Amino acid sequence: NPMATSWRLCPRTLLLFTSAVHAASPVRASTSCRAAMPSSYYRKDGVKITHDPHAPGMAAKYGAPGKTDADGFDPYADSVGAGIYSGTVQRAADGSVVIGRQYQGHNPRPGPVYSGGGYTPVSEA
Repeated sequence: NPMATSWRLCPRTLLLFTSAVHAASPVRASTSCRAAMPSSYYRKDGVKITHDPHAPGMAAKYGAPGKTDADGFDPYADSVGAGIYSGTVQRAADGSVVIGRQYQGHNPRPGPVYSGGGYTPVSEA
C-alpha cells in the first residue's frame, strides 16, 4: 500500500513516517531513535546535558555562552554557582534564614535567599 503509515515512538518524540513520502529512504525497525532526535550536548567531563542549552530564551535568562553569571546557572556548561547551590544566605536580624525568591528564579518555589557572598566556608573546605 503506497499510503501505508509506520509509527515509531522514541523518547520525547513521536515520529510519523509515510512510506509514499519516504520511498527513497524507507524506515526500518532497526533505525535508531537517536538519529531522529536533535543533537545531544555533553559537558566537558562527558556527562550528557539533558536540556538544549541553545533553546530560545536561554541566553536572555542566563546570558550568552561565555557571559553567564558565575553565581548562577550556566546552561552551556550545565553547572551552577553559589547562588544556586552551597552559597551563603541572607539572614534576618534574629539569625534565621530569609526565605523568598531563589537566585535567578532557578527554582520557582520560595527558598533560602542568596546573599551574594559566594560559597559557604564548609563548601570551600
